[in-house]
Amino acid sequence: MKLRHYVAATSLLFALIPCHAQSDPWASVGKGLRQSSKPISCTVMKLDKARAVPILHLLCPAKQVFAPLRVYMQVSWNELKEVPQSVDELALPSVVNMRSNHSEIDVQMDVDQDGKQSRQWFAFTNLVGLGLVQEKP
Repeated sequence: MKLRHYVAATSLLFALIPCHAQSDPWASVGKGLRQSSKPISCTVMKLDKARAVPILHLLCPAKQVFAPLRVYMQVSWNELKEVPQSVDELALPSVVNMRSNHSEIDVQMDVDQDGKQSRQWFAFTNLVGLGLVQEKP
């Protein structure tokens, strides 16, 4: 495994794992990662709207990016009142941008409002699932 892929995967894991573990999950993380706002491209696997609080399934980095390891994530919201009203109007692209900050994961998606397409950042506050996926040679 090349060092740059290891560093990218490690940075992504350190940025995402502590999202809901404690009241200030970033207390032990250095300031360099704290202000990490550079988006990562992710492949959208599906948006599960069958539950009261929808779950978005992502694979990062996107399949177009060469990486021997990928992170499979399921993100959602902690409470029903946090779910944006426009979630029903989402036009899910195959690839989205994702970034993480203090206690949430932001995903940029297309929204169709009154016949007009626009890109918006949606803040997900609950990391439902996380796993590593190794690419087969």
